[in-house]
Amino acid sequence: MISFDKYEFKTIRLTKLKDNKFDNNHPNGINEGYVKEGIIDVEKSNEHQCFLIIKDNRFFNTSQVVELDEQEDYDLAHTVNSIYRVVIVSEYVV
Repeated sequence: MISFDKYEFKTIRLTKLKDNKFDNNHPNGINEGYVKEGIIDVEKSNEHQCFLIIKDNRFFNTSQVVELDEQEDYDLAHTVNSIYRVVIVSEYVV
């Protein structure tokens, strides 16, 4: 089981690097190069095993994360459908 706890109280940026399912023709336009930045809902992400990002009262989620490779300055999230680069942009105080 993947833990998203390390992203709590942080703004993250997801960049889609690879589309493994839709031949880079995603029905919602989430193709290679797509970038989403926002605050992760850690509780829901842990529950559903995906990145659930909130920004401006809008939600974005990836497919289920099956592997999280930690690199020095970023992580690689391998989902059922894609590969995303995950960067911590900033921390925030509640």
